[in-house]
Amino acid sequence: MVKLLFGSIVRDGESYLQRYFDQLYTLTPDYKVGLAITEGDSSDNTYAKIFELCPNEIDLYTFKYNHSGPKFGSVSNPTRWHNIAITWNSMLEGLTDVLIDYDYFVYMEA
Repeated sequence: MVKLLFGSIVRDGESYLQRYFDQLYTLTPDYKVGLAITEGDSSDNTYAKIFELCPNEIDLYTFKYNHSGPKFGSVSNPTRWHNIAITWNSMLEGLTDVLIDYDYFVYMEA
């Protein structure tokens, strides 16, 4: 069975995490699914919701990273892209020993 490791970063995502996990779950009959997810700087209950909603069929790798920067919408802003990059880099560094266990790493917008 093909092993897929999905990766996402999330901030203040409590309101959409159910849909996110529902979509991932649809893949579990056909693939071995893992999820690496970094949460940071949230003002809601995002981090706890990740553990509450993640199906048991999905191997979960969680990370916390707070860059303490401002919250942006979907805009092209150098500070926003810098904060996104350092958050991803933090997670990828933490996955060094995990990536070898998967066939593919898939970036997934949360």
